Amino acid sequence: MLSRVYKPLSYVRLFRPRREALNHWLIQRVTAIALVPLSLWLIASIWKIVISGVTFEIVEQWISSPINAVLILLFLGILFWHLKLGLQVVIEDYIHTKWLNTGMLITLKVAVSGIFIASVYSVISICLRI
Repeated sequence: MLSRVYKPLSYVRLFRPRREALNHWLIQRVTAIALVPLSLWLIASIWKIVISGVTFEIVEQWISSPINAVLILLFLGILFWHLKLGLQVVIEDYIHTKWLNTGMLITLKVAVSGIFIASVYSVISICLRI
């Protein structure tokens, strides 16, 4: 009877890391696939702006368009999420000292979040002309 109680707990401990790793792997692939069309759109848009002559007003007008602003914000969100996932794997795989691993993961999350917030603020401030 007692072995039945501990068996499910051992299964949970055994399979939970695999499920988390599978989710991490899947999200990383989905963000990579989502970045492909967004990157192509961004490259094509920047190319069109460069051909027409780059001025601050043209770039500001382009970013202020609601569709472009939403796509830029979507691109930035997916890009920074993908960046965080990729660097997290590198840190977890190659940093074996527990305190250094934890410190680097915290630093990664804070840095990526800070840069993302600054990027979103920049796009929104250009859109709203703050």
